[in-house]
Amino acid sequence: MEKNTPKSRHKHIAVQKPEAWYQAIIESSNDAVIGKGLDGLVASWNPAAERIFGYREAEMLGQPITKLIPEERHGEEKIILGRILQGDHIQHYETIRIRKNGAYFPACISLSPIRNNAGKIVGAAKIIRDVTERKVEELLSKDNRFRVLFETIVDAVVIINTKGTIQALNPAAFTLLGYQPIEVQGQNVSILIPEPHTNEHDTYLNNYLKTGVKKLIGIGREAVCKRKDGSIFPVELTISEMNVDGERMFAGVIRDITLRKRCEAEHDFEQQLASELLQILWETEKIVQPGLTLWRGEGLPGKRYFSGDLLLQASCHGQTYILHADSMGHGLVAALPLLPLGDTFYALARSGHTIEAIAASLNRLLFERIPRGCFVSASILRINPDHRIIECWCGAMPPIVALNEGGALVTQIHAEHPALGVIAPNEFDARAIHWRWDDQQSRYLFLYSDGLTDAQNSRGESFGMQRALALFTAQLENRNPTEERYKTFIDFVDPNRAQDDVSLMMIDCTALRP
Repeated sequence: MEKNTPKSRHKHIAVQKPEAWYQAIIESSNDAVIGKGLDGLVASWNPAAERIFGYREAEMLGQPITKLIPEERHGEEKIILGRILQGDHIQHYETIRIRKNGAYFPACISLSPIRNNAGKIVGAAKIIRDVTERKVEELLSKDNRFRVLFETIVDAVVIINTKGTIQALNPAAFTLLGYQPIEVQGQNVSILIPEPHTNEHDTYLNNYLKTGVKKLIGIGREAVCKRKDGSIFPVELTISEMNVDGERMFAGVIRDITLRKRCEAEHDFEQQLASELLQILWETEKIVQPGLTLWRGEGLPGKRYFSGDLLLQASCHGQTYILHADSMGHGLVAALPLLPLGDTFYALARSGHTIEAIAASLNRLLFERIPRGCFVSASILRINPDHRIIECWCGAMPPIVALNEGGALVTQIHAEHPALGVIAPNEFDARAIHWRWDDQQSRYLFLYSDGLTDAQNSRGESFGMQRALALFTAQLENRNPTEERYKTFIDFVDPNRAQDDVSLMMIDCTALRP
């Protein structure tokens, strides 16, 4: 009887279709088929996903699915997860996704929950289809809708054919560029491009038509444009290819970014000012005490904005004081709390105050005199080389790493307090950790900001704690100049990716002894 039940027939069919069949279907699908866990991390990635998004399987496995979602749409993922946990199937949901090269594209998504043998939902299967061509065809086949969109879009749109001849401009383009329709119809698009770039567009277009290699198509980039009056201005340009009644056309969306560039210039000035202000504090450290090696990220490639790292040292009666701080925010917002903080630290350290007194004073200063919400993570140390005693107050900073003489990890001293400026002075806990070191067990200490472990390479991988420990160990016998000592880290960092500040101090406790 059992073999006649629907359930048994289903089992019979499953036996006839081995897992390899399903795998072959997924591998040959034209749609991206992606498996993810409830933690949002990618668990499977088929060839179509690589083709659509541009990421190799090795680049995405274990990565958050939000890597494929524009930041402004991250909220979608929470809603989708909630429905999946309820056992819902989501069919043909249209949204926007983002490729590895940063280009956005319209996508149609279907999702189903993945259950384990016990029936518990453990993840979700996503099928993602790139519907760019369908969207363009829909717009072009519905003249009225396309015309309304074309005429009302706020960005300038220029449509050309395969010879680079202008076919149409929308009203926003005429306003931006200063032309009348009769003046540009039938003209080569080069009239909108200033020297010496006039001929580049036709060269790119011809090369694409011959080779099919996309260097500009579907990729947003910054460029310059020329108005009718000859004035030149910066733009963000995105070029898309479309088919109109069997003829290949290209639509260029032009966004004036003059204001953005002006703001960036002002931001650059602010960053420079912030760095110069902090340089005032660093001037006192031109001669670094023997036993201390400081590195503030010198030699790192690419533009780096000041993000609040401060590394100071002072001495009093043979004792070494250290302040390693990381202020919230960027630029002047990060720099301003550090100026009074540094001055106060120097004054108290050079007067021989205890770590508890210094921590309490710095917290009171920030809590009472700096706008609420401006806090500073910090590690404050006092090292007595005569008695081999180390005192430390650590608030919201990465753990201090202690290595023995052979470079092996002895311990990590984790932060026990919140950042300075968060707790009211009457509730602030200034208690410090006290411990002794000996040459064999805890000779070397490493203080570092989270910019070190959080720094990413071109594949989006973080430098991480394992690489950091290897870097620390390598410093013990490294006699090269500063930049060469940290070459492993410098080579790892992606110069085109915005990174946090990086600062690091190596302390040879034995070398501090007189």
